[in-house]
Parts: sequence; C-alpha cells; structure tokens
Amino acid sequence: MTNDHSQNLVFENLWKKDPGEMHEMIKTLMLQINPGTEGIKIEGNSGQPVFGIKNEWDKVVGMSTARKAYIKHLRNYLYVIQITIVSDYQTPGLVTDLIMKTRDFLESVHKNEEPEKMIGILVYVENVPLIADGREAIWDDSQLVYIGNSSKGYHIRAYYFKGATIS
Repeated sequence: MTNDHSQNLVFENLWKKDPGEMHEMIKTLMLQINPGTEGIKIEGNSGQPVFGIKNEWDKVVGMSTARKAYIKHLRNYLYVIQITIVSDYQTPGLVTDLIMKTRDFLESVHKNEEPEKMIGILVYVENVPLIADGREAIWDDSQLVYIGNSSKGYHIRAYYFKGATIS
C-alpha cells in the first residue's frame, strides 16, 4: 500500500552542483531501487542529477536525472530523463510533479547549451501500471507526447521545449 507523504517532501535542485552530503543518500536510494548495483556512479548512464526529493526525516526518497543524447530517429539532441522514487512514495501525483519540475527546469536552461542544443526531453516509461493507465496520446499535466515503443515494449514519450527548432 502506498502512503501519501507528499506534503512532507522537499525538492532540491542538484543540476551541475556537487551533491555533497546527498551523494551517499543518492547511492543508497539507487541501491534500494536496483539492488546489486554497488559500483554505481552518480553521473554515468543515468545522467546528471536534476532534482532530489527528501522526506520529513531528511532521507532521499526520489530523484530525477538527465543525460544529453542524440536521438537518431528524431535527428536531434534531447535530454533523456529518468525518474526514480522509492516504492512507498510512488504516487501518480509525485511522479508527475517530479517530471514537470525537471521538464520546466531543463527548458529554462536549454537555450544556453552549446554546441548541441537540446530541443526537449525524452522519457522511457517503464512503469507497467502507468503504461496501462496512461494511454492518452498526450498526458495533460506533463504534456508528454507518446511517440512509440522501445524494443522492450516501454512507452517513449517526448516534450519539445517552447521555441525549439528541429535540425
């Protein structure tokens, strides 16, 4: 059973900052979600931390990361974002809040990115219940648009930044 802890959560922007004291907490979070990944690096395939979420006891219970990627079939660079939330805190509202905060922040910084301009975000939706329940082509709150499926059957959703142009 999922509890509603959202009123006690604090979002902290970590973009291009040294997560300092949160470093070990983030590693602990990743180990809770993906047991057996003791050698995890904060910046690696999962990308740069964007937001961390702390609960009322100052423990990290969620985070978003972003990595720059050239998406061949879209012929452009996008941020591929990943959302990770401890199971006790996984509520549709929290997932959506974290996606929207991450989306809005990355949209605010994308114009300063050089040499490759990011035109939006890409999300691989791996949460099976979310895939089953979220069959709308465009999700209302996050404005993520369904653009296809991965080889594993996950939904791929994109959001294009305002004013972004394709190459």
